[in-house]
Amino acid sequence: MSPPIQNGVDATVSNDISNATNDSEKRPIYIAGCSGGVYDRKRAIHDMAKNEPHVDVITGDWMSECNMTLRGSDKRDKLAKKQLSAVGAAYEPYFLEEVDPAIPWLAKNKTKICVNAGASDVEGLANEVKKLVAKHGVELKVAYVNGDDCTDAVLELYRRGENFPNLPAGKNIQDWPFEPICAQCYLGATGIATCFAAGADIVVCGRVADASPTVGAAMWWHGWTREDNIQEVASALMVGHVIECSTYATGGYYSGFKDLGVKDTDMGYPIATIESNGEAVYTMEKDKHGLINVQTIASQLLYEIQGPYYYNSDVTAQIENVKLEQVGENAVRMSGIKGLPAPPTTKVGITAKGGYQAEFHFYLTGLDIEEKAKMIERQTLAAMGEYVKEFSCLKFQVAGSVPEDPQSQNEATVDMRIFAQTQNADLLSAGAMVDSDRGSFARFCIENLLQGYPGSTMAPDMRTAMGRPFFEYWVSLMPQEYVKEQAHLPDGTIVDIPSPTVTQKYEFNQPSYNTRDPVDLGSFGPTTRAPLGYVVLGRSGDKSSNANLGLFVRHEDEYEWLRTLLSVEKIRDLLGKDDKGRNIDRFELPNIYAVHFLLRDHLDRGFNATSGFDSLGKNLSIVGASMASTSPSDTTSPASTSRAALDHENLEKKRARDRKSQKAMRERTRWNMQCLTQQVEQLTQALETETRQKNDLYERWLALSEENEHLRVQKAALQLRLLGDGQSPPGASGLPSIAPYQAIPLNTSPTTLSDSILQAFIASKWESYTFQTAGRIESYPDTPDLSALFNAHPNRNVDETSSIVGDIIRSYKEIDTLPKQVAVHYIMSTLLKWEMLRTKSSYEVMPDWLRPVPIQLEKPHPSWVDRIPWPKLRAYLIDHPEVKFDDFAAAYSTSFNIKWDYDPNHVIITRTDDERAEISINPIYEEHLRQLKNWTVEGVFRRKFEEMTEIIDSYANYERTGFPGHMLNPAPLPRYSI
Repeated sequence: MSPPIQNGVDATVSNDISNATNDSEKRPIYIAGCSGGVYDRKRAIHDMAKNEPHVDVITGDWMSECNMTLRGSDKRDKLAKKQLSAVGAAYEPYFLEEVDPAIPWLAKNKTKICVNAGASDVEGLANEVKKLVAKHGVELKVAYVNGDDCTDAVLELYRRGENFPNLPAGKNIQDWPFEPICAQCYLGATGIATCFAAGADIVVCGRVADASPTVGAAMWWHGWTREDNIQEVASALMVGHVIECSTYATGGYYSGFKDLGVKDTDMGYPIATIESNGEAVYTMEKDKHGLINVQTIASQLLYEIQGPYYYNSDVTAQIENVKLEQVGENAVRMSGIKGLPAPPTTKVGITAKGGYQAEFHFYLTGLDIEEKAKMIERQTLAAMGEYVKEFSCLKFQVAGSVPEDPQSQNEATVDMRIFAQTQNADLLSAGAMVDSDRGSFARFCIENLLQGYPGSTMAPDMRTAMGRPFFEYWVSLMPQEYVKEQAHLPDGTIVDIPSPTVTQKYEFNQPSYNTRDPVDLGSFGPTTRAPLGYVVLGRSGDKSSNANLGLFVRHEDEYEWLRTLLSVEKIRDLLGKDDKGRNIDRFELPNIYAVHFLLRDHLDRGFNATSGFDSLGKNLSIVGASMASTSPSDTTSPASTSRAALDHENLEKKRARDRKSQKAMRERTRWNMQCLTQQVEQLTQALETETRQKNDLYERWLALSEENEHLRVQKAALQLRLLGDGQSPPGASGLPSIAPYQAIPLNTSPTTLSDSILQAFIASKWESYTFQTAGRIESYPDTPDLSALFNAHPNRNVDETSSIVGDIIRSYKEIDTLPKQVAVHYIMSTLLKWEMLRTKSSYEVMPDWLRPVPIQLEKPHPSWVDRIPWPKLRAYLIDHPEVKFDDFAAAYSTSFNIKWDYDPNHVIITRTDDERAEISINPIYEEHLRQLKNWTVEGVFRRKFEEMTEIIDSYANYERTGFPGHMLNPAPLPRYSI
């Protein structure tokens, strides 16, 4: 996306050090997040450097608890063996592959880059980057930050008896039955800012915090320090948190992923515009797939957080009052972060060798899955005998379930996993697999195959059964005073980065609470039992063995329900068998309509050692969304009011008013539903009566078939008499022919609720008209009354036709603007009047494009088709009955539009008579609507129905009075050809 406009001036400028000086009118800094892990897409850095020259700094996160243990332990092994020349493998080599093609563009556009791909050998990575720069013959200065390897300090403190309490479980490290071999602490952003200030173009780091590259870039650019600019740095910290996982912010891992359609194969990377106050606007790479809206940013904001405080080595961000605002297409502003001092400690990850692990898989098919799984478990344990005692972890797990009526063998098959961990390497070795005397895990699993369950089938790939080393990982805190961080500047100078001078102590456990002012869930009216995901979006993740779960909704009134429903106890209920019985923390983020839960020690030791399938906690939100609960059947979304600006007394008054208002709206909704239900029942009974009458008439017609010709003549004569004026001359058979205004569309039985209501209404009125002419005038005045569009119970009598049409339109919440509502009312009421009266005058008052074309008179079709404006589109829908109303209406109701460049309120006229307001269509707007070129479709309809969109576009340049004949009557030509 192009850079936004700042104070009316295009913010696009060349990227130069001068942008980072202390100018009074300094522009924001543009920072892109181009890596969320070791295996992110290879194109990211190159494309961002080449195609987004306004970006000042590219950042990337390569570190995780996985490569911290792998790279750290590998480094320690090689140091112990004095293989110092081989230490280079302890950084992430994939970064070199990704940055290599980008280097010329970084130099050309003066774009800087900061990453933490150094892992456990940041100096080695910096040297390799310098070689790439030299290869390309450009002048880019390389710096690096180290000090995260705190193994020596941690081991010394460990020997002194330091407790190093575990963050998820609170246990002391002395209770951990493993020997620490290496440790890395999380560094802040001050060292990065120091490198940039010294002229560095490329800064590589080890285990700096995920958000630190973004924070460091912003600190350098705006001249902030962590002591003097706590608020600004804290805001930038949360910006870095959002973009550090790259496309997680632009539609990746988004629970509302269906909003993307098929535009999900090349998602754009996020770009954050950070202003001098720390607030930011998120945009994304131009001309790419993906999406940035309040929901995608809220999702990533909730990812992996541990509570209302987000700790960092430089500052602490309090996030409860964070705000997100959509400020443009793919543009969201974030504000509301509160800055607090950093804690005196920083997070540290301690690695130990855990042993060896392996897994064996069986496929279970069809019936009796549970019994088959128990049979495997019994047989395997019997085969293991005394060896069972040597497994520190042994689990038998079934993944999936067989549906009630599977349609294929794949659907009827689930996976059974036998997972084992042990200190005995021989028990898992490949050589022992075939040696039954020594015994081995794979042998224990496979030797029962021929006496196994019916259909016994194992996974053919045995490699996972041979075993591999795994690591245990202990997450704790260490005092920042023991951290020896250094910035290695491009000129070779080494700068010691001191620990922060302004700190604040925080409780070990973050604040946790159930909602403080719950509402009565019964006040929301009727409920429906359905998966939470039908209404609720979510995001989850891991930190060590903690799992976090953020759930949120799109509208304020839904949030009142969500925050009341989702207590800690309710989450335990939803977790069901997955509830470990451990502590669950809860807090609320009211401005983004979110409730957050932290499930402590939920993931069985975390990614490196876990026995679970969901090793990173990412599927917790997906499972939660699929679990059923009760939600309101009908909700409204009143405009939100900022609560932060209200004092306590005013806030309580506002909440009381809100609850009273919501209760009134719910009572009115229930009353409307009761009235509509009663009306539907009455109309259904009338329709059933009419159907019985038709059947009786049909049987009589069969019995009197010999008099058919005589009856036909009588029928024609009676029709002439009933129609009165406007009768047509006799046809060739001597019978009167039917005038165009007398021939109504040939409709099938109703296929929708609105069709049922309208067809029954037309039938009942036409029957009354044939016996009482005055009924025509009473049922439909010359000018339809639009009052029912605004009020289900206006304080005056509204004609029955206008009322029914208004009720139907109000039921479609997607028709959400006044011009669209009045336009639909105009089509429906005009067509309905003619179908009831069938007179020449009611026919001629319709726009010529609304009058039926031949196929509507010849081929049965649903009556909703007749209310579509474009004649050729009606013909297309009749010829394509596979296009169902639900699919069509879902796209059409949100996408159709009226080209009206004036005040929306000018489409109606209000007349006051005896203190009663009558609302009618503005004649100017009526004439505007009669021009079919002013009707169009946009958005999802154009993407989903391309052929129909072409038909609609073919009418774009025709005036109402100048339609060619084939446009109004497509019968002589292919009905929907352009």
